[in-house]
This record gives sequence, structure tokens and C-alpha cells, in this order.
Amino acid sequence: MKFILLVASALIIAAVFYFYVPRHDPQQEQFVAQSAELIKQLGGGLKKELGTAISQHGVPAAIQTCKIQAPIITAQTHADSPLTIRRTSLKLRNLNNAPDAWEINVLNKFEQQLAQGTPIEQLTFADVTETNGRKQRRFMRAIGTQDVCLNCHGAEQNLTADVKSILNSEYPDDLATGFAIGDIRGAFSVSQTIEN
Repeated sequence: MKFILLVASALIIAAVFYFYVPRHDPQQEQFVAQSAELIKQLGGGLKKELGTAISQHGVPAAIQTCKIQAPIITAQTHADSPLTIRRTSLKLRNLNNAPDAWEINVLNKFEQQLAQGTPIEQLTFADVTETNGRKQRRFMRAIGTQDVCLNCHGAEQNLTADVKSILNSEYPDDLATGFAIGDIRGAFSVSQTIEN
């Protein structure tokens, strides 16, 4: 009788372990690796374009570059990929980049983790979600505020008159100032629909 009870207990434990412990998911791992590569491409492309604009035409030109070129570069980055990439933030400049509910939750987690001492380069999160009956793989990586970012996103009193004027003209509802080096400027957000 004891033997039967032991076997039954072992089977129950095995079943619980099987159904509730996360298992290795090669497709999710591949998605995360592809997401990281896409982020690297987009980040590099944006940085190069902004650097060129600033060196040739000054900081105010970077604002126009972000507004006009950034969406084009983003679209080109994932044009031949089953993945979609974008940038988002809790403090928006461009309303077209507004985060959805899942992204808001992740961005808030990133802020909490940063406050607890997690290095910003380690702030990533991957998940499988379902919205309106559509399953998606999703991945986010935080974007840290660097010195060059402060030219357009720093404390308002430190922005030049030219930058303030362009921001007021192009983005009257701008919330994306007041950042300091090491703050979370926003995040790259990658998604892929899971086909049934």
C-alpha cells in the first residue's frame, strides 16, 4: 500500500512539474536572438544618422532627423523580417510611439529594476502574449540616456534656445525632456505574430 501511495505521489509531482515549470522553448530563444540583432541594426542606424546630422548641421537638425528619418530607418530595418520593431517610452515626444498596455507594464518594471540597481544594459524582457485572439512573441530592451541625448532630452534649462524653439514648433505636447545620463529614455520593442 505504501508503495502504491509513493508511486501515486511521484506521478502527481511529475505532472505538476511538467505542466507548471517553464520548459525550454527554442523558438522563443531564436526570437530573442533575432530581436537583439534587429535592435543592434536599428540602434546603429539611428546613431549614425543623428551623428551625421549633428556634425553637419548642428543639434537642431537632429530633431528634424528624428522626426523624418527615424520612422524610415525603422521601417527599413524590419522590412524583410517577420519581426516588427519600434521605439516607445513613458515620456513621449512623438505620439505615434505611444506604448500599449504590455509595453507600459514592462517599462515600469524596467524603472523598478533600475532603481534596485540593475544595470541598464541588462534591462530586457521577453514574453508570449495574446491580444484579441492573436498570439505574439514580444521582446523589449531599455534605451539608456547618454550624453549626446541631453542635447534634445536633457533638463529644459540646459536646452539651447534653438532646440526649445524647434521642440515647441514640432512637438507642442512634448514630454521627453528632463532626462539625466543613465535614465531610461525608453525602449526598443520587438514583436512577432505566431501563426496558427
